Amino acid sequence: MLVNKTSREGPYLVRTDTCAVTGKKGLDSELTKSAVSGKPALPSAIVRCEVTNEPALPGELGFCSVSGKRVLPRLLVQSAQSGRYALPDFTTSCAVCGKTSLSSELTACADTGRLADPTCLNRCAVSDKLVLPGLLAKCDATGRGVRVSELAECRDGETQRRVAKDCVTTCAYTGRLIGKDRSAVSSVTGKVGWVGVLSSSDASGAIAHGDEMVRSVTGKLVLPSEVSVCPGCGGRALLEPPHAEEAFACGSCHQVVCVKDVAPDGRTCRACHAALSGSGEDRAPPIYDAPRAKRWSTAAANAYLVALSYPPAWQLLAKPRLYVTTPSGHLLFDRTPSKTELTAA
Repeated sequence: MLVNKTSREGPYLVRTDTCAVTGKKGLDSELTKSAVSGKPALPSAIVRCEVTNEPALPGELGFCSVSGKRVLPRLLVQSAQSGRYALPDFTTSCAVCGKTSLSSELTACADTGRLADPTCLNRCAVSDKLVLPGLLAKCDATGRGVRVSELAECRDGETQRRVAKDCVTTCAYTGRLIGKDRSAVSSVTGKVGWVGVLSSSDASGAIAHGDEMVRSVTGKLVLPSEVSVCPGCGGRALLEPPHAEEAFACGSCHQVVCVKDVAPDGRTCRACHAALSGSGEDRAPPIYDAPRAKRWSTAAANAYLVALSYPPAWQLLAKPRLYVTTPSGHLLFDRTPSKTELTAA
């Protein structure tokens, strides 16, 4: 508005305005206009932008949530994530979606270092690190997404595979890296190996390397713990439950021998057959105080002796006697064989 003033030169008109803060009137030349709204105010009521030093009315300045500075609203950028405002120096565009957020709200890609919204990044299944889309590769063992630097080349099949390092081990037999999904533990040594070089026991199905296994008397590939030494032939055989399919219990000497040590008639072991048929050696078994006999029929097996004594002619009522001993002469038992045993032999 115009106001009449008087000076030595006479009356004149001056322009005045009202301070938008205090409501007081003042000359236009004494008031400062806000760079935000254009409203006038007394210099004492004006505040200044801490970046450009431009004037503004109290309440018209914005607040930078990072630096704490009060600045002109047009200088601030709003975060697409949190809605907070900050100066451009503290904001960055997401490398994936392009939206602007506070730099502190973005996450650096573990491979490229580029900043992006965490929700736009993919998480590595091994290290839990975040990377830009397209930088994860599929683990051939588990199907999980894994950073290429955290995959290992495995030669555990017809073609080479890329497997996550947390699913990889070293074959104790080939020295190659293999996927744990194609590995097994040896039941003999506890070593971890590739299933392609391991074998299954023909008796139990247990896994082991071929060099750690043995062949039974019938050619079966089995664990050493599954076989016993046959007391008859000395071979390794499946004699004990639950894998006693190669065992034969001789009813004459009470020894459990393997099927390879059964006499041709299938009734007794070979040693008993020889002794009972009289085709054994004419020598007394090495037992203490062996009885006098007209003759002996003795047959030796690997871990026992079977001897049949024929009584002297003067012992009219005496009958043949069967003795079973250890090779060193310890008597296991003796008895009178039945007529059936003698006749069959």
